[in-house]
Amino acid sequence: MDVLDIYLCVKHLESKDIYLLLESRGVNIFHTPELFKHTKTKGRIITDIFGNTSIFLRFKDGEEPYLENFILWHELGHLETEGINYRPRSFNLETFSEDSESDSNVFAIFGILNSRSTPSSSPVDIAVKNGVPLSLVMDCFRRVRQDDEFMGYIYREDATH
Repeated sequence: MDVLDIYLCVKHLESKDIYLLLESRGVNIFHTPELFKHTKTKGRIITDIFGNTSIFLRFKDGEEPYLENFILWHELGHLETEGINYRPRSFNLETFSEDSESDSNVFAIFGILNSRSTPSSSPVDIAVKNGVPLSLVMDCFRRVRQDDEFMGYIYREDATH
């Protein structure tokens, strides 16, 4: 998905509150560290055979609030950017898609920035305040800056304000 499409998707969400967004989509959140004993994954979104979608997090409720915020935005990114084509995965890494993960990371960064009252454009600030690796934030910024269509849109949008 193009960066501009991801940006517009985030911009047109009905709320800036990640919990309200997930609730409105019927997504349940579970803090289940015991499921992650044999993986380094911090979170996973799964849809069961009955169509119930849940996000499972590696840490206890309230233990890592900033990282939780990022993961929830990331997982919502899968649902929003892939839409009807999205096939939530189990803990099987054979279904891993680098493009899908990159889109969801960009979605998460845009979602976090959009939800703040005073957004920061500093990659270090975003990484530190959200408990995510700086390298991941830098990868997102690099992808955003390399997208000419998105950068042109942003410059045009700034010029009209």
